Amino acid sequence: MPATLTLNVLGRTYDLRADDPEDDAAEVVRYVEEVISETEREHPDLNPQKLMVLAALRMGRDYVRERKHNALLRNGLKDSSRRMADRIDALLEE
Repeated sequence: MPATLTLNVLGRTYDLRADDPEDDAAEVVRYVEEVISETEREHPDLNPQKLMVLAALRMGRDYVRERKHNALLRNGLKDSSRRMADRIDALLEE
């Protein structure tokens, strides 16, 4: 069942439906509201369109950084697993 959520942006309210689990969708809404609010506090004189573009760029930056971080973690886990498997193999050969 789709989740129904409310997004508050720059004094406007948007009712949204999401096919994702409600907890996940709510977390996305909170994150978007937080980034927009931070951007608005840091740049109170920007017009709404520029503010939204800047907020979108910040969210994109965060996404790219997380993807890179996750890739590093995955590669580290692969390497650790490979070394562990090699050690087990060496012990079994003894």
